[in-house]
Parts: sequence; C-alpha cells; structure tokens
Amino acid sequence: MIRAFLRTRTALLRAVLGFSFVFICQGQSMPSRVLPRKSRQAIRSRMQQPPSQRMELGRAPRFHMGRVTDAERHLPVPNPSVIRVGANRALAAASLADGQWQTASDGTPVWRVDIQSEAAIGIRLHFLNFSVGSGQVWVHDTGSPARQVFGPYTNRGRNNDGNFWTEAIFSDTVEVEYQPASGFSSVGHPPFGISELTHLWQLGPYSDNGVPPSGGFIKATGPLPNLSCFVDVGCEADFSHADIAARATAFLIFNGLACSGTMLNAPNGAPLLLTAGHCINNETDARATEAFFNYRTKQCSQFATGLKTGIELAYFGSISAEHLLSYANEPFISTTSTSTSYSPAASDLDYALLQLEVFSNYGDIALAGYSAEDLPLGYGLTSVSHPLALPLSYAWGENISSAFLNAWTVFYQSSGRIDHGSSGSGIFDQSDRLVGVLSTGNNPPDPKQTSCDLPNGLYTAYTKFAPIYGQIKDLLNKPLPPLSPLPVNSSEFYASPNPIDVTDGSGLGQTTLHVNIPPNIAITHVEIHLGSPDGPLLSYTGPVATVPTKKWVTDGMVFYLQDVTQPGWQNTLATVTVNFSKVSFEARPAYVLASGNSPVGQTTLA
Repeated sequence: MIRAFLRTRTALLRAVLGFSFVFICQGQSMPSRVLPRKSRQAIRSRMQQPPSQRMELGRAPRFHMGRVTDAERHLPVPNPSVIRVGANRALAAASLADGQWQTASDGTPVWRVDIQSEAAIGIRLHFLNFSVGSGQVWVHDTGSPARQVFGPYTNRGRNNDGNFWTEAIFSDTVEVEYQPASGFSSVGHPPFGISELTHLWQLGPYSDNGVPPSGGFIKATGPLPNLSCFVDVGCEADFSHADIAARATAFLIFNGLACSGTMLNAPNGAPLLLTAGHCINNETDARATEAFFNYRTKQCSQFATGLKTGIELAYFGSISAEHLLSYANEPFISTTSTSTSYSPAASDLDYALLQLEVFSNYGDIALAGYSAEDLPLGYGLTSVSHPLALPLSYAWGENISSAFLNAWTVFYQSSGRIDHGSSGSGIFDQSDRLVGVLSTGNNPPDPKQTSCDLPNGLYTAYTKFAPIYGQIKDLLNKPLPPLSPLPVNSSEFYASPNPIDVTDGSGLGQTTLHVNIPPNIAITHVEIHLGSPDGPLLSYTGPVATVPTKKWVTDGMVFYLQDVTQPGWQNTLATVTVNFSKVSFEARPAYVLASGNSPVGQTTLA
C-alpha cells in the first residue's frame, strides 16, 4: 500500500505552517474533461499488420526461457509499498541467434523469432541498440490471427535513442518480426538487440498458477486472500460522480512492479500522469512504465469469489511513458517544532509526474481535474485505485485530523479500502477533482493479510495536491520542451578511440568523449551518464566539450548524453557504445613440416 505510517507533529506547527502554505495555492483548480470516444475497430483497421498476418510464412523459430525460478519470484521490492507482479529476466544473445530469415510470398525478406517465457500472463521486451532506418519491427502474440499487434517500430524506436520497452503482450510467447528497408542486410543478426523481458505472473489474485491465460482471459486461481472489503467499480454503475475519476485512473506496470496513477487535465494539453514518487523516482523506471486504462470488470463481480467472465487482457488500452518530468520522495517525518532539521516545504512530499507518449487511442478516458483548496475535517472523499493489482476499485473515506503538514489523513472503515498496488492513486473531492496522491498507510500485522483484515479501519495519508502543484505548475501550464534526440554514435557525440586496443590483459581501457551539438539546436547544458539515462554522472558540461575517461572503461560500455538545459527536465540526446578491438596473435600455419633432418621451418605470424 503504502509506506509505514509515521508518527506525529505538534498541532501548533501544523496550524501555523500548514495554513500559510496551503493558502498560497488556494484557487488553483481545474475541472475534469472527458476525451472523445474513438472506434477501436477503426484504429485496428488502420494498423499496418506484420507480414506473417498478411501472408503465409509458416511457424517462426522459438527460443524457450523456461519457468521463472523461486529466486525470481521472491525478488525484493525497492519500496515495501509497491506490489510485485512479475520480474525482469535477462535475455542472452542466443535468443536472437535462434531467429530466422524467411521469404514472404511477395519476395520480401522477413526475420522472425518467438520468445517464450513459460506460463507468463504477459511479456514485455526491452530493445537496445535499435536502428532499423525505414525498416519495420512488430511484436505480437502467436495467435492466428494475432489478438495483439504493436508497431511497426521504425528508425531508432519510440524514444528515438535505440532504447525502449514494448507494450505488454498477454501471452507466454511473443513474436518479433522485422522487415528490413531497402539497402539493409537480409542475412545475419538484425540491427537491434533485446536485453531482457518482463515476465508478468500476476494481476490481482489472478496468477499464472503454472498455466498461461486461455483464449486471452484470466480468472481466479488457487486460494485467495481476504478481498471482501474491496468494491468493484463494475458494481457501482449508478455512481456517475466517481466514474470520471475511474476513467482517469491508470494501472501502472514497470520492471515487474505495479502502482496506480491519475491522468491530469493539464492546461498545456500534454498527456501527463501523476503517481507517487516512492513508486517511480528515476528515468529508468519511468521509461519502463506502461499505463493501462479501464482495467475493470465487464460486469459486477465479487473479487472474493473470482471474476464472473474473466478479464479480457487483449482489450486493455495502454500508453507507454516517455519521460519523468518531476518527482519528490520525501519521508513523512516524525519531528517536533523544535527540530533544526525540519523543512516544511521539503517533507511529506511524495509524487511523480510522468509525460506519456500520447493520449490513449481507445477512448473511454477522462482527464482528472484538480484542486489545491483546503478541506474541512470530516469531508467525504473518494478513492479509485488498483489494490493488490485488482481491477478498478472504489473506496470512500473521510478527511480527519492530520499529523502531517502536507498530507491529508483519510480514514477508511466500511465502504471500500485501498492496499498495496494503490500507491500513487488519487483521492477526489465531491466536485470530482483530484486533491491528493496516496503515499502511506497502516499495514496488517501478518504480511499474508490484506487491509480487509484490519478490524478497526484503515488510516492512510495522501500528499496534498497544493504542495505538489507548487512543484509542477509550470509543467502543467507552460508548453513542455520538445524531445529532440541526436543520432546514435553521431558526430555530435562520439568516443575516440573507439574501438579501444586493449592488450595488457586488464580488460580495461580509456577513451575520450566528444560533445559537439550544433549551434542551431537550443541546448546549453548536458550531462554524460554511464549505463543508463540516470546512471552514474561522468560530466556536466556545455554543448561543446571534450571529456577524457581514465582506465576504467569496459567492453560494450554505453554512455548517455542528457539534455538538462531546462530545470527539472532531462532528455536523452544520444548514446555511444565503446567497444574493444578484437586482438589476436597466431601463426599460419601453426604446424610446420620440416623436410629431412632440418630442425627449422617457415611460418607467418599474424
């Protein structure tokens, strides 16, 4: 759910500082907005299908990952409040070596491979070094016809830097299909790598249980925890007020973890999603985030007895995140007014603002309004979230006296509750506006129990929207800087020497990184990071720079050039991969046949 509930702060501090801070943000509000509905069938008819769905190509070769291990299932979570619904599994180069070039009936070459992670509910793939020009790459399930098809991905992929995650394919097998552009090779290895996959094994209590979904549906399997307190949105069809909030709520999956979030009706028109900072607080997790909308039951179900019709996974509408715009992951501190370390503006803040690629194509989506106004004690509030990764669930609580300056304390007793997986979800006022983001709450004593097992009710804390608004108002109201990446390994960002000659057996080398951004691109400050967009910082510099390394570079090390011109904004401009020269030393021929009794012979050293 949620981080452990922490302690108290004096009423005097809360009265003096709390009122003054909220007053500054009063009046900052925005109504909700419903996006126009779109025809799902029309969208699908426009989608360019991969060759295997248009022509007869036979079966693709298959790479088997096998079942997830107990060690993978019990990986620790980075924060106890998030819920694990899967795990990332490394893919060896052999997975693509199993791929095969085939010839379509129209004579064009096609490269294909099926990747199976046994018994998965769903799979996502992580592409690296993706550079296919005007060629096209698709991912899809292996049905005939396929129920889910994503792509075509072209050029350098969705982030335009060769590094991106695909959408989730709800099957235990995903097919990768590549049709090269004219002039590109149609033999050997395709111009991309796949470094890992996310194996999803759980949605709510509906787990793989060793068996993948049948016909694209999942239903409850095995013994269920206590789900009696969770209120299925599908059972409250007449509660139109909260339907807007439900349609703005997203189920978030990133690197095998899950949280909840809310789409905002931003005046600048950008697709912005608000969640918790303890869920997502780095660019790596942000770029791995897929937001699912309208993950709900088709008809009223009782979660405690299983879904009546199952969840039709292939019809989820989802959007991938593009960028982490702003976040805070501050603790809810136990302190007193005399504490010298207390900073009222920097505590009790727990939020993350993500920029999504686009708005959902599938319609039925709302953009939540928001309010920075104060609320009276006893005010009734509505929560919409995905507790335990369940379908959309309501909970109704009331605002009670809070121990925290920048948070609402919301008490839930009998009308629905939240739990792990609800983190980052919104709390809404009676005008259907978001007024807070879920951060903390009290947990049952037994980790196998749910919040339904708390007999005296559930106490939670939501970071108020007022202090969040103070951090993100420019990102909501002003146009966002454009994403303008440069080509990979380009003249604007390169390493020299590359490759590096390493002959001393150390496995380490050194190079010099060169940054040379053209003056017509409005970039004034960049950072160079190792291994990922938010990896270790090597250098903070201007648009033209020479940055030498020392002897610690390893073969295949990737450097990321990040645009940090705008405060709070970071965008990958380019990457460069440094490789080592493959040095060999041999004699040709290695064996010399000497004639007669002569002890000498002749060879060539290469």
